[in-house]
Amino acid sequence: MILTAITPISRIDHITFNSTVICCCFIAALFVLPVSAAAQADSTGPPYWNSSLFRTEASGMYSAGNVDRVLLRAGSLLSLQRAGTELDASAQYTYGEQNKQAAENDILAVASGSHTVYENLGVLAFGTTEASRLRRIDLRYQAGTGLKYTFVASAHHILKTSIVALFDYTRFADGRELESKRISLRLRGRHVLIPDRLILTHESFYQPSLIAPSEDYRWRTAVTLDAPLTTTIALNTTLQNWYESIVAPGRERNDMTFTIGIRAEWR
Repeated sequence: MILTAITPISRIDHITFNSTVICCCFIAALFVLPVSAAAQADSTGPPYWNSSLFRTEASGMYSAGNVDRVLLRAGSLLSLQRAGTELDASAQYTYGEQNKQAAENDILAVASGSHTVYENLGVLAFGTTEASRLRRIDLRYQAGTGLKYTFVASAHHILKTSIVALFDYTRFADGRELESKRISLRLRGRHVLIPDRLILTHESFYQPSLIAPSEDYRWRTAVTLDAPLTTTIALNTTLQNWYESIVAPGRERNDMTFTIGIRAEWR
């Protein structure tokens, strides 16, 4: 886990501030859309979307003593489905301090759309935007298209995979720019371990460059355990680990975080 204090960087502060404003607007939109969906459900006639899911969560950690450490994470997810079409939008904001100095001010927004064309096989479009003080990334965005496959989709188990051809652009805080074409392999799942008591969700991806896959690659894994308190509220713990082979000068390639928080979910 990276606990090294980061010297303030004026340029990345400016970029991240702008990204924070954009992400806050994005998260606000995620709150507005479920309200509109709920109003539609109350109206006469059948709803346009067959199913919808809205989730918001907040988590963090705190330590004091030889190392004063604060980590806060907040995010939202909106998922809509209709006749084989699925739209997903999510945003995550992370803020961290170490010894009274800002160490993290990170934004990640993801949007995707897919349509099932044959049984469990579908086409997928995918895009992300990101800014990270922790890894000294001013701006990163990705866009691509590919295929997805659903292995299992039941009330207790969901397991999906996808393969996407991506265009990737990254601008580091030191001014370096990196453009690449990548393949993104992703695995997502949700498993009810104990009904109404314990739920496991996970998401992993591996993104090698097509030009130099052994030298330029990234992977990330997130595992969450939810303990529902009501039909809407749950306590959760999340372990995230990510690795990038090409990083900004002075940055480690691997980062890991463990947080405890609360989740609210509406269907």
